[in-house]
Amino acid sequence: HDIISEGETGFLVRPFDLNEYADVLRKLMSNKEARLHMIPEVQRVAEMFSIQSIADRWEDLLHKVKGGLNV
Repeated sequence: HDIISEGETGFLVRPFDLNEYADVLRKLMSNKEARLHMIPEVQRVAEMFSIQSIADRWEDLLHKVKGGLNV
C-alpha cells in the first residue's frame, strides 16, 4: 500500500481473495482507457525502484553519513 496508489499504479486486493482478484483483472482488461492512463505513472514508480535509483540513493546516504563522521 506504500507503493501502489489505488487505480493509478495498481490495485490492492485482499490476500488470497481470488474472486476480488478476478474482478479487478476483468475490470482492467476490459478498460483500455484505464490501462493507458496507468502506464506513465506505473513506469515512474517502477523507475523509483530500479537498481540504479536504489544504488544512487544508497550512495547519497553513505556520503551524508561519511560527511558527518569527521573521519
